[in-house]
Amino acid sequence: MTELERLLTAQFERMEQRHQDETMDLRAQLDAQQRALKSLQAQLQSTLGEYEKHCASLHTAFVALEKSTRSELASMGRSLDQTNRATGAALGSLNSSVSIVKSSLESLNKAQS
Repeated sequence: MTELERLLTAQFERMEQRHQDETMDLRAQLDAQQRALKSLQAQLQSTLGEYEKHCASLHTAFVALEKSTRSELASMGRSLDQTNRATGAALGSLNSSVSIVKSSLESLNKAQS
């Protein structure tokens, strides 16, 4: 083997070794990135699961609140109707009493005249 062949072979071996070293470094980086991505994916899936549970819980709470609100509004409406009827009856009775008192006062006034 000539000196030139030895130099070229040595340079080729160094290049090959550098290529292998760089390939190993890149594989190590890819492995680290893959582990990090898997970890992030697991965290995201866990967070998404918790978020879904939270949303379901909120939905249940809102449905219950809506039902309770509708029930309370219906009850308040019935109570208001009863109050309006009672107030109307009381005002009618008061009006009748005022008319009787007015009539009595007019009769008294005529009797005194």
